[in-house]
Amino acid sequence: MNNKGSATDIRKKVEDKESEWSELNIRRDKDYDIWNKEPTEKDKHKGTVNITLADPRAFADELQKGLVRSERRIQIYHGEVKGTDEREEISDLERLFDFCFERADFRLSKIHSIPLKDALVWYIMVRGEGAVRIVNYLLNGELVTKYLPLDPRWHTYEHSNDN
Repeated sequence: MNNKGSATDIRKKVEDKESEWSELNIRRDKDYDIWNKEPTEKDKHKGTVNITLADPRAFADELQKGLVRSERRIQIYHGEVKGTDEREEISDLERLFDFCFERADFRLSKIHSIPLKDALVWYIMVRGEGAVRIVNYLLNGELVTKYLPLDPRWHTYEHSNDN
């Protein structure tokens, strides 16, 4: 028996979630318009000249360049348990995460996409947050990393049966 609900039920759940997020999405759209230098009309009186300056965009671009050039540093903090020394395991885990990010960037370049950090910097600066779909799996004994940066403005929604 299919207990996922009818198309009407699913549509209502999506519309409810969209209305819950509508203020946030309106803000994201306004932020994008500012970044994209959309002309704004502050004064609608006859004879008024409205000028949209590029200063906010130039500032954002400079900030973005600085963040993209920054070095990623992975550091795991682990609560100490008396009598155990887990520095080697933590170091191995940090190297694994670094390797995963390098492989993800390599895969993104193969599909002609920008590196993960570059995309996340833009999303965080313009949208206010970033999102990444992360899939790691072993294939023939080799680690496959599929990281895909996502625009949080266009998230889709998932609902479980118990809401």
